[in-house]
Amino acid sequence: MKSIEDSLFKLKAASRKLTSLSTTSRNAVLIGLADRLIASEREILTANEDDLKSLEPNATAAFRDRLTLNTERIHSMAVSLRAVAALPDPIGEVVDSRTLPNGLKARRIRSPLGTLLMIFEARPNVISEVFALAFKTGNGIALRGGSESKATAATLYKIIAKEIGDSLIERVSREAKMPVIKNDRGLCHLYIHTEANLPMAIKIAVNAKTQRPSVCNAIETCLIDRAIAEQTLRELLPAMAPHHVRLHCCDDSYQLAQQIARTDGTESTWATALKRAGPADFNTEYLDLDLNIKIVDNIETALLHIERFGSHHSEAIITENESIARQFQRDVDAACVYWNASTRFTDGFELGLGGEIGISTQKLHVRGPVGLKELMSIRWLIDGDGQVR
Repeated sequence: MKSIEDSLFKLKAASRKLTSLSTTSRNAVLIGLADRLIASEREILTANEDDLKSLEPNATAAFRDRLTLNTERIHSMAVSLRAVAALPDPIGEVVDSRTLPNGLKARRIRSPLGTLLMIFEARPNVISEVFALAFKTGNGIALRGGSESKATAATLYKIIAKEIGDSLIERVSREAKMPVIKNDRGLCHLYIHTEANLPMAIKIAVNAKTQRPSVCNAIETCLIDRAIAEQTLRELLPAMAPHHVRLHCCDDSYQLAQQIARTDGTESTWATALKRAGPADFNTEYLDLDLNIKIVDNIETALLHIERFGSHHSEAIITENESIARQFQRDVDAACVYWNASTRFTDGFELGLGGEIGISTQKLHVRGPVGLKELMSIRWLIDGDGQVR
């Protein structure tokens, strides 16, 4: 415990020096690290294979996917590092300035939060993203990964240390006594409204569920307006079948799906993927190829369902009615609310932030993807010429 405390003190002292580095110097480190990751691909993949071999046999496919690195993901890590380097430097950015009636010139500027702690599970590729964002913003950071990614994380830490010349912290205290940015679960919903463009709705639903089901911005529940339920299910169910999605249906949608299966005959091979939703299903973040389906009466019942089960992460509506869409965006309590788009875009890189530490589902101090500016605080600088109060 003493060694951890000593390391954290050293980290805090070192973090104060980061802001004195020029923008050019910080960017050069990030670009150099991107190149080093590509050059170290074999070493990283070998370590990752060791972690995968040590994984518990009963680990889910989704968990294994989050732990897995491959050539494409390593290259994406490098792209993210270069993207952060290309972003404007937020340190010292003037947020607001004013001249007071007494002549004082006051301005608010962005400044680093200081020393950060990041606790993550399974996904070793977050290490480079988190480091890039912290380093660019002049924040020191301590990383605590899960034991399942031990070998991969150790290799990545070593590569980063080679680039910056100092080792990163690998262990931190479990009991934090500091402000916390909560990156909670992603129980996301897609609501298909009566006035939806149905082909669009099906395309978005399939993407939001199957493109990468193991991540927090994939949908777990599809809400369908009753007026278009039969038509929607006739197209949605067979569209999910090639992706082997297991469907957890409310009573109404289950009965309707069975009715459709009986009338469709041999075309309804998707029927084997159907099951009645249990009491806990609508409150479950599957992170896998499972999808809840629920029929709702209107937007109000959809909003009530999301309020009850949503995790304030990402929600989406498919509709051609702009006033309904704006009502949904206004009334849903979530970090990101989409109109006619997949929830899979809730991602720091996709939203132009270069990368992210995570998706904050709280309201203070930050909400949504945690990127460069979200790792900054604001303070006042005041210039005077002798004013007194």
